[in-house]
Amino acid sequence: MGDEWVVVDNDAPRERRHAEGAINRGNAELAARTARRIAELRGSPQDIEWAIDAEGVLWILQAGPMTALPPEVSWDPPAPGGFSRTFRLGEWISGPVTPLFEWWLLPAIGDGLHSTRQQWVGLRAPRPYHVVVNGWTFFSLNWPSPIASMSSLPGMLLRLVRSPRRVAGARPETVRFSIPVYEQE
Repeated sequence: MGDEWVVVDNDAPRERRHAEGAINRGNAELAARTARRIAELRGSPQDIEWAIDAEGVLWILQAGPMTALPPEVSWDPPAPGGFSRTFRLGEWISGPVTPLFEWWLLPAIGDGLHSTRQQWVGLRAPRPYHVVVNGWTFFSLNWPSPIASMSSLPGMLLRLVRSPRRVAGARPETVRFSIPVYEQE
């Protein structure tokens, strides 16, 4: 893994990784100044390949418009409501998810989890069960509305009488009491 320097706007280069010691601060500053000048001449940021020879001369190998810029970072959820990384899947998934996981596995996990929850407890949370923001998965904290909860109350009470520990899994405050039941299933 090579060296990595970061230059933000007109700030001085900041060393992020010095694995090989291939370039020093002076080299990074020269490359940053040259990149800014090329961007000004071309009218937009450029993807630049460059090299520095043994005498410290910077050579521009090629430059072209940036075509693979990452999307703008936004931490706004794609759905209204509250979401958390420290509950359900968010706490188990330690890094960003792949697009395939987001498109295929996350909905399957959510559907399975909430189908089982509805069967055991008699209450299903509203969709979306999860959202992905900047690659990170967040679990929905949008519990069923009081009206939905009230209409489900007779079935929930029947389930509560038959299996109180299973029903405890419906609420974050009581979910710890239902864990032994879920582990046995």
